[in-house]
Amino acid sequence: MTTPHSVSVEPVLAARRHRVAAAIIDNLTIAIAFILIRAALGGEETFEESSSTSWLNFYEENPGWLTEIVLLILTIGYFWSQHAVWGQTLGKRLCRLKVVAAATGEAPGVVGAGIRTLVYPTLIMVPYIWPVLYVATPLWSFADRRRRGLHDVVARTIVVDLTGPGSARAQVRGALFRVGLLVAVFAALVLVSVIVAR
Repeated sequence: MTTPHSVSVEPVLAARRHRVAAAIIDNLTIAIAFILIRAALGGEETFEESSSTSWLNFYEENPGWLTEIVLLILTIGYFWSQHAVWGQTLGKRLCRLKVVAAATGEAPGVVGAGIRTLVYPTLIMVPYIWPVLYVATPLWSFADRRRRGLHDVVARTIVVDLTGPGSARAQVRGALFRVGLLVAVFAALVLVSVIVAR
């Protein structure tokens, strides 16, 4: 009698463009939540004129630093909790992506999701060099054969595509991706114009 051999199937890695689309959806979700939270906490903040490099240091002459810390904690909670339990945020669900532990193929769990989630906030809280670190983290995926960002490398996770290549669902998702990207660009332009108009 022969016993069937288990076949190890390599997961389909998520395309970078789909990861970007998921990130845009998540960031728009968070931006909308921030706007609502700020409105509930007292509306606009006033910032005094400061040095030309103050944008590099969030804490320099920033009277709203406490609000920023609260929003940072909520952002960490958004990503950490969803990645730990399901391996997916709202953006990843809509783009049919999932974060999994590279070794097991399962959701990364509390520790793995925590490490993955804390890479970005840790990097952007470093005054003066955060812009370089913020850009370098996702660009790492171009150097990694498994398309992992620096946060994935540190947490030993990968992002997989749940639809598989060539499926009808993948074709529909491609069209939805383009529409979603146009909507996201339009929303970003509106957001920027509102900020500049202040």
